Order: sequence, then C-alpha cells, then structure tokens
Amino acid sequence: LYALHKKGLPVAMATIGNNPNGKEGLIWTAARMMRACGDSEAVLSMLTSQAAKLLGCADQIGSIEAGKDADFVVWSANPIETYEGRVEKVFMLGKVVYVQGGYQQ
Repeated sequence: LYALHKKGLPVAMATIGNNPNGKEGLIWTAARMMRACGDSEAVLSMLTSQAAKLLGCADQIGSIEAGKDADFVVWSANPIETYEGRVEKVFMLGKVVYVQGGYQQ
C-alpha cells in the first residue's frame, strides 16, 4: 500500500463482511501504514474519503458534510497513532447510538 501511496496513486483500506479480524485487522493495517508514511491524515483519508471515492459513494459517505450519512466515531485518542484510543461515542444517521459505557436507545 505504501508504495502505491508514495507514487501518488489512490489507496483505500477497508474490511469486508464477517472478517474475523475485522476492525482489529483494519486498525493494525492502518497503524502499519502510519509507521510507513508518517502521515495520519493520509491514512485517515484512506479509511474514509478515499475509500468512498474508490467505491463510488463519496456523495453519501466518507466525510462529514451536510446531506451525507452521519455515521462516525469519536475516539479518546487517534487510533491510527496509538492503540490506546478508546471509542467515546458512535453516531449513526446523525444520532448518538453509543456513549462510552453503554448503548443508547
């Protein structure tokens, strides 16, 4: 991935379906990419806006903008830079569905 990124080619990272390594595998891949390129903003775009562009759905997801699906996570620390980050809040369709310690109804 780093070699492609270094050449200026679009790179995205994702997890698909019921992958047993799912989010953990994705976070570890992102952390390895961070170590390779040293740019957490570039890695974040590979997980969000760049992935949405490559999938052809950037008009709905991939960034926080008016009119887009408002699904996002608030972390205590950047999970790309440190494994110490914990999920504080989860928003789905603009509504809080999880706050650290429990799910919202």
